[in-house]
Amino acid sequence: MLIIIKLVLKLQLKIFLSFSFLLLNLLALSQNCKSPIGSNIYLSGTFGELRNNHFHTGIDIKTKGKIGEKIFNVKDGFVSRIKISSSGYGKALYIEHNDGTTSVYAHLEKFNEEIEKHIKNLQYKKKTFQIDHYLNNKDFFYNSGDLIAISGNTGSSAGPHLHFEIRDTETQKPINPLSCNIEIKDEIAPVIKKLKVYFLDLDSSTVLNCKKNNNYYIKEKIQTNGKIAFGVNCYDQHNGSRNINGVYSIDLYCDNVKVYRFEANKLDFSKNRYINNHIDYYEKHVNRIKFHKCYVDINNTLENYVDLINRGVINSENKHEIRIEISDYNLNTSVLEFEIENSSNIKLIKKENEFKRKFYYDRANVINENDFQLHMKKKSLYRDIDFDYQVIESENQNRKIYKCHYAYEPLHKEFVISIKANKRNKNLYVAKIDNGKLIYIGNKIRGNYVSAKSKSFGEFCLAVDSINPKIILQNRKNLEIKKKSKISFKIKDNESGIKNYEGKINDKWVLFEYDLKKNKIFHEIDSVYSVPIKLDLTVTDNVGNEEKFSMILP
Repeated sequence: MLIIIKLVLKLQLKIFLSFSFLLLNLLALSQNCKSPIGSNIYLSGTFGELRNNHFHTGIDIKTKGKIGEKIFNVKDGFVSRIKISSSGYGKALYIEHNDGTTSVYAHLEKFNEEIEKHIKNLQYKKKTFQIDHYLNNKDFFYNSGDLIAISGNTGSSAGPHLHFEIRDTETQKPINPLSCNIEIKDEIAPVIKKLKVYFLDLDSSTVLNCKKNNNYYIKEKIQTNGKIAFGVNCYDQHNGSRNINGVYSIDLYCDNVKVYRFEANKLDFSKNRYINNHIDYYEKHVNRIKFHKCYVDINNTLENYVDLINRGVINSENKHEIRIEISDYNLNTSVLEFEIENSSNIKLIKKENEFKRKFYYDRANVINENDFQLHMKKKSLYRDIDFDYQVIESENQNRKIYKCHYAYEPLHKEFVISIKANKRNKNLYVAKIDNGKLIYIGNKIRGNYVSAKSKSFGEFCLAVDSINPKIILQNRKNLEIKKKSKISFKIKDNESGIKNYEGKINDKWVLFEYDLKKNKIFHEIDSVYSVPIKLDLTVTDNVGNEEKFSMILP
């Protein structure tokens, strides 16, 4: 009996501790964050917004359209990571807080003075511009409101702004930053532009424009037979900003019963590519319109769906009243209402398989021919497809083109293609053809084959890059060899692209920062030199072509 009492008490203690941990975590997330820009926040991007191949994992905060705004720490914490890249987040800072969260500040122009000094020393030590540095100590501790950086436009940013994230420190899963009570004035309900109706048994669909009275409605009468599903094209705005942003949640009701809900409260980097199944990928690729599909395919394990009944698919045997509610984070809500009815005039006709090959989502798929190989891991697809594979002889360019299905079919995992070369050539690479332009995707040699990985379907071929990269000194006339002045170059490769570069002054490695968007590198002189100096720059492309620049300055 005593043993049983002890076990019960132990179980109660575990439940209490688990609940306490959950409560503390919820309290931590509800703590207010100070404004990272020190003033009112206006957004140019929302959490969970639909982006290319990913959901947006933070909020984009406007910086008055310029570089150079002060960035402040939002909560007490220490710097846990510093990352610098020519793409992606550009210059990014990660600050860990004692409430179990980490704040992230990206696309920065530079860090504050002490962090800048620390990371530059590390870049010189490792002789690299790009760096991903984790700090195991708490040397750089900052209070809430301390200056930590200057805003910029580095990495893959399309314009000056601050990309700001809140992550769960343990899992590194992004959390909607608005859950930290960041104040955004928003009294504007989302806009619903279009409805897409999917006749699943007919393998067809139609797009309808939405009209607005008090609520949104559809002018056309919707008749169907068999299974049906829906998609919506919508966006949100908030006070004081014209930017078109993403919505927070979408609820689908059939006869007042909720059958589908999507909500952007948290994300998972490991599942972020499932966006290509969440959206209507065909509409995005072909018509440049983003639809949220309001149903879930089999190979989609996103955790943002709740209250699912039959994955959001509706059987249209009877007449149904449909309601779609779309909300922003402040719960401003727009409603679309319409009816669907069954029609016996619509006949279900099974579509004939036009192609010889069937690719399955739940198994590996392989093509192995004399001069072409394709290897795809299981669950690379979101559904079973009739795979269209063709070999096209290109008379103009004297090369074979291998058509691998259609670019508008989404892929979750990359696949490997290998093309046989007639003779060995180190300058060969596999190219994806995009509107007649050859895009380098890889050049791994496997015996007589050249291999590469692709994350999208389309047309592929072998190409040759025998042209060296280009190097152009930018500011020769106004160049001064003194502290804080800059030496700038344009570096470009129109074939396989730039792989790496190295700059030296008087035979010693110096730091050149890389602005990939502008094909520009620059060195800010941080030492005192006796003139003249010897400047050397070497740029290498992805197949090994190398261009050298050497000059005595001034």
